[in-house]
Amino acid sequence: MPQLNFAPVLIFAYNREDKIKNLISSLIKCQGFHNSDIFVFCDGPKNNQDRIKVDKTRKTIRDKFNDYDNVSIFQQRKNLGLAKSVYEGVNNVFESFDRIIVLEDDLEINKGFLNYMNLALTKYRNDDKVYQISGHFFEPPGLNINKAVFLPFISTWGWATWKSKWTGFNIEKEISLNGWDKKLIKKFNLNDSYNYYYILKGVLKNKIQSWGVLWYLYVFQNEGLVLYPNNSLVINKGFDKEATNTTKSNYFQKTTKDFIEVTLPNEVKFNSDTFEIVSMYIKSINKDNLITWFLKKINFHR
Repeated sequence: MPQLNFAPVLIFAYNREDKIKNLISSLIKCQGFHNSDIFVFCDGPKNNQDRIKVDKTRKTIRDKFNDYDNVSIFQQRKNLGLAKSVYEGVNNVFESFDRIIVLEDDLEINKGFLNYMNLALTKYRNDDKVYQISGHFFEPPGLNINKAVFLPFISTWGWATWKSKWTGFNIEKEISLNGWDKKLIKKFNLNDSYNYYYILKGVLKNKIQSWGVLWYLYVFQNEGLVLYPNNSLVINKGFDKEATNTTKSNYFQKTTKDFIEVTLPNEVKFNSDTFEIVSMYIKSINKDNLITWFLKKINFHR
């Protein structure tokens, strides 16, 4: 394996002690953990009732990382909310680094996660079309691919990017949806597979907190691509309390091998065949009212 330039890892946490404990355990087991600078951003409590959970979560973070000198922990006194917390945290780290890896507290990662992310960050750093590296992949039934693929939408479940791509992104920038016709909306919604446009309108009306849909809009408007592994290196554990049955949570809790090594494509090219299969799979998930469930999730702890 070539010599890696390890990007810093940013973790965003709030009040979910059980989740952050599992994330940290999986991160410490990762190849490359000891070579990585770890920055943990703990958002402040929304109210006094929340403070107990926030304090317990922060103690768990300190205890789990106590034996490691590559970890810096930042504790907000006031509640910023997830969107502002992520945006400001990423901007702060980009003052000293040119690439970053981001994790939220409800994820668990494969031992090969950091190797994959850092190899991809190095390989595609100078390609104008690549805006993000994703560690998560839906893995639709029937999809048979043997290497990572480029798709035209983002993921917030274990991701990475470069300062050069993030610089033009601003969550406070005024956005107008004037001129968006049905064709453009359909494209933004992954051929009507997932109603990102509905979420975007909710964000613009201050009814929904989601920095992710704004980042997706930015990548979409720049015709950017995102690299996805053919096998997911990330499990999302954040749906269990909101799930009404186990079938829904199984979409995001794929069992992964102990160590996954991903082959990176040499050519940066949108894979339309894979996109068709993935978008149809996402559409089938939406039959279970996933979008309503997702909105509950993103408003649950922020």
